[in-house]
Amino acid sequence: MGNFYTNVTIKGPSAAQVMQVVKGLPCGTVYVLDLPGCVVIAEQGHGEEFLEQLTAKLDCSALGLGNADDSTLFYDAFHAGNLVDKYCSTPELLEEYEISRNGNAQALCAAFGVSEASARVDEILHRQKYTFEFERHFELVKALGMPAAALTTHFDDLHGVPPDDWPEEATLRNCKRIEGKPVF
Repeated sequence: MGNFYTNVTIKGPSAAQVMQVVKGLPCGTVYVLDLPGCVVIAEQGHGEEFLEQLTAKLDCSALGLGNADDSTLFYDAFHAGNLVDKYCSTPELLEEYEISRNGNAQALCAAFGVSEASARVDEILHRQKYTFEFERHFELVKALGMPAAALTTHFDDLHGVPPDDWPEEATLRNCKRIEGKPVF
């Protein structure tokens, strides 16, 4: 059995700003992790509405990403309340994930302020083959200039006991549990 996880990586606002906004959104329990250069929200499955509201209120970019059994990597990228990119590494495996555009590296990199990385990101998304999708996620995180903990942070690790190989920058002292509005 492979990895199953979702998280949201935000570039721009501080962890305190993110926590203030998250408290008012319908998301249930989340963990907000303050990392160098970004904030990661570990939750149990983001939705487009959550990302849209979050990025609109914070005027920032967010990458809501998931890994399904290491066979499928998918994401929604938002900037200032607008969907700027959507991707699924194997869309035929996710019928409910209707793709109207599949991995626009230029749009994704522009949203995260790393336009110079668009050729590398395009290669990661479309041309390079990976045995496991967490490997694609790792390469994507590096290309977008995010810390490695943006890859390894997910709800189950923070809700329970983090794994032995938990990255140094992702220590729990940098993490806050937030209760958003109940999800109905």
